[in-house]
Amino acid sequence: MAADRITATLPSHDFAAPPALSPRKSRFSAGIRLDDPDALLPEWPAAGPAENCHAIPRLTRFFRPEGGPGIFALADAEGLLLRVIENRDTG
Repeated sequence: MAADRITATLPSHDFAAPPALSPRKSRFSAGIRLDDPDALLPEWPAAGPAENCHAIPRLTRFFRPEGGPGIFALADAEGLLLRVIENRDTG
């Protein structure tokens, strides 16, 4: 099995929302690609994010858009969105 590949472009300072930003209005996000996101997902519900699509923080279920890679996402308490994307060719 190939090792997971993680690609990220992050600022050189802490990755945090500005203090005046409302978590519900945040547009800050990052994405990581993993060969096996199914292995990571079971670890996160224990941290307490809700599965309610309007809650903050929240965690989505794993889903696969038609023709696309599988994905799940986590929005933290500050409204920062992390997408975890299956690392596979969709073409």
